[in-house]
Amino acid sequence: MIIGSHVHFKDKQILDSVKEAILYKADTFMFYTGAPQNTFRSAIKLEYLFEAKELMIKNNIDINNVICHAPYIINLANNLDEHKYEFSKEFLRKELDRCEELEVKYLVLHPGSSVKIERNVAIDNIVRAINDITKEEDKCIILLETMAGKGTEIGCNLDEIAYIVKNVKIPGVATRGLQPVNDIDKIDARYGRINFYISPKKLYEMTGYIWKGEKK
Repeated sequence: MIIGSHVHFKDKQILDSVKEAILYKADTFMFYTGAPQNTFRSAIKLEYLFEAKELMIKNNIDINNVICHAPYIINLANNLDEHKYEFSKEFLRKELDRCEELEVKYLVLHPGSSVKIERNVAIDNIVRAINDITKEEDKCIILLETMAGKGTEIGCNLDEIAYIVKNVKIPGVATRGLQPVNDIDKIDARYGRINFYISPKKLYEMTGYIWKGEKK
């Protein structure tokens, strides 16, 4: 059994988080990389990470079980204001990058709220946003939190969560019916359609083609 709780990420960042978790005799912990209600974020200081990792080893806390929580201000569901929608996407991308710096493998995310748009449109907005900002080389995994259903929250039932998971593409992996296809002999139209999603960066590296977001 692995037990932990939310802890603070203060002046010494993840080092303070680890020390607080140890006080609770926890096996793991969850933290925000800054206040969840605002956009202020200080630069990650690797010297604190190195100390934190040593302390975790001494106290049997596996960094692979540590979780970061994305800030509440991110709303991938509503795109009525395109500027705010793009801001949410960019801020989530920055949080993923911060997790990568901290060697944290999981980032919990509230899917968002539809507010004044149809729920099905809002859910598709979430899928599009995640597909837009994730990269083939990402090591941090986004975890969608199931919501209580307050107001117009998305993700308050498993059908909505399942739809998002089903439609988020896996960069650089060939899939058929959500299952990875690794056998070259199985990549044949006779067995059914193959989907292959590639990041714009990887596409450029492989072909020199610059994708500008247009759909054909």
